[in-house]
Amino acid sequence: MKALGIHSTSPALPAGALHVSRVAAGILTARRVCLLLLFAHTAAASQESLPPLLPGDHRPFSDEQGGSPTEGMISNSVTQLVALPGDPDTLVWGANSFGVLKSDDFGASFITYTDSVGLGYGGVSGLAANDWLTAAATVTDTSIADVQGAGTGIAYSLDAASNWQYLEQPLDCYVDGPGGTPGDRIAVDCYTGDTLDTIIETPVTTTVENITWGLALEGDSAIWTASFAGGFRRYSLNTGRWVIEVPDEDRFEPVLHLNHRAFSVLSTDAGIWAGSAGGVNFLAWDSLHAPDRQLPGGGWRHFDYQHPQPDGEPTVTGNWVVSMARQELTGGGEAVWVGGWATLGSVGDYFGLSYTRNNGDSWTVIHDLDEVKVWDMAFQGEDVWVASEQGLWKSNRGGAPGSWSRFGSLVDASGREQLVEEVYAVAAIGEYLLVGSTRGLMVTTDRGNTWQSTHHPPLNHRFFPNPFSPNAFVKATIAVELAQTGRVNVTIYDFAMEPVKRVAAGFHVEAGVQREIYWDGTNRRGDRVANGVYFYHIEAPGLSDWGKLIVIK
Repeated sequence: MKALGIHSTSPALPAGALHVSRVAAGILTARRVCLLLLFAHTAAASQESLPPLLPGDHRPFSDEQGGSPTEGMISNSVTQLVALPGDPDTLVWGANSFGVLKSDDFGASFITYTDSVGLGYGGVSGLAANDWLTAAATVTDTSIADVQGAGTGIAYSLDAASNWQYLEQPLDCYVDGPGGTPGDRIAVDCYTGDTLDTIIETPVTTTVENITWGLALEGDSAIWTASFAGGFRRYSLNTGRWVIEVPDEDRFEPVLHLNHRAFSVLSTDAGIWAGSAGGVNFLAWDSLHAPDRQLPGGGWRHFDYQHPQPDGEPTVTGNWVVSMARQELTGGGEAVWVGGWATLGSVGDYFGLSYTRNNGDSWTVIHDLDEVKVWDMAFQGEDVWVASEQGLWKSNRGGAPGSWSRFGSLVDASGREQLVEEVYAVAAIGEYLLVGSTRGLMVTTDRGNTWQSTHHPPLNHRFFPNPFSPNAFVKATIAVELAQTGRVNVTIYDFAMEPVKRVAAGFHVEAGVQREIYWDGTNRRGDRVANGVYFYHIEAPGLSDWGKLIVIK
């Protein structure tokens, strides 16, 4: 197993830091964990020979086929969102660690598609949708060669998820050359057998770290993927072929070239944008489909922090381009917004946000959001919304300096709080703005003045998360549902059964309606409690419920 070398701009990380098992727990998708840690151990290619697959030999990773979608949300995590206006139906697509979500009522309710209906096994790492096509990439945890995380394929649908077509994770293969020796081997496309030696230096022959973090759609004809060590690739639905897209003049070599390590990809009216660990690249559609186009690198333009504009301003703030979004401009045309992450090295780049309205000829940096880790962006006229690690941001003047404000914890009409600071996804459609986090979906129709929430009620847990870490979570939640309307008292006790704090006294709950009560991990004096075992007691008409919880700082 050949591993990606750690470049000088990569952070120093402990061995085994890359860990995506939280996907299965429904806490975060692997993308959110791995993007922070993936340079610790990264497998780019195996030198072992793999037999090529026959064209069309695409097999689901899961054996559980022929199932039906699940009504509702399986998990409260909403980490990706796509909103599509339609006539008569408007669709909202989402993704989390259990599958793909679809709503036709602006997120008020969802159905969930999992591997049982044709998706790959694991959490959803990439999502894209347009009027003709929906695509989802999946990832699972693994421990092969001290590296964790493997792509499990891409599934697409041409009928709004009624039927899914599954594609294996794109791979390259070695076959014996004329001499039959290891040094004589030839790199070929696993699916077609096409020779790749003129395009690539190092074949990607393993799914480990070959994980599709980004997807984009070219009408109804092609799917673009950004698969980290697997690079940028384009799948033609007409020919059934994968093509490696190298966005510069170098042969494909993710071991050496940061610009070949793919994070994100975006389809716009003008062309395709490809975000890597070395900046962002743009290819116009005319260049892509030119009959005499030469590979590799033909027609691509590249932008990175090291090559500023004539006025000294950067094009992108950080060379790890993990998020991009298209804005339709009021007066016509489009803008492309780029969230850049610092490489944490000597380059000098930083977390932030920039945009271009002319396909990269000039760029504007949003200095109000310097050092903000951006996950996603959405637009409503002059309103610009940004989902980030530091919460939800809004500009009411198109991103102009001094027009930005940050929201605190969002609260719906019932008093349910978002609780977590980090926001992963945001999408706008008409007057609706949808915001996704690990606490479900928040929706506003009045530019953020009031909110409604959609979430997965905890059927088997009164207290969550459990264990509860006040350092990691703002508050813990006690879920209460009564058979008859009444008032509820909730008290926390220590292991000696001494009362620590009464967190609810006479809290009104309607019959049959689940309500949430919060505890911030403090005692009656407002001091943070020590690590250990505690108990909660819920008292209400016809209810006396005890439970155990663990506090870990």
